[in-house]
Amino acid sequence: MSYHQQWQDYRKRGLLFWFFFLSFIPAVALTGLLLKSIGAAVVAAILWAVAITVTGIYKTRWKCPRCHQPFQTWEPGNPAAIGISCMHCGLPRRAEPDEDRK
Repeated sequence: MSYHQQWQDYRKRGLLFWFFFLSFIPAVALTGLLLKSIGAAVVAAILWAVAITVTGIYKTRWKCPRCHQPFQTWEPGNPAAIGISCMHCGLPRRAEPDEDRK
């Protein structure tokens, strides 16, 4: 798989996580309003929280194209695992392969 394809996969994983994270409150509120039920809103909140957790784990399990270690992990100061470079080898996001490292 090329670096370009791997970076596309990284972007998809991030977008999926951020979709669920940012839509949590609107989805729960909309479910409660449409179904006029607190119980339905609670179920939606639980399901959305599970989706956030699963997509967050999926996002952090992405491997760096260069060193094949996790690109970013959850840390106390970085709970969303946001990074501009690999925490292991320093490869910047969206970088092309290094010709001299082959």
